[in-house]
Amino acid sequence: MNVLFIEDDRMNRRVVKDMLDVAGVSMVEAESAERGLEIPR
Repeated sequence: MNVLFIEDDRMNRRVVKDMLDVAGVSMVEAESAERGLEIPR
């Protein structure tokens, strides 16, 4: 499973990434909605 996580706070992105890694989930992160829309599906 792949997840796109959009969050402006770097520490929040790190915490969520660490939790998803433990669960075996791939995460792509973006610091803004604009950046998230630029990421290819």
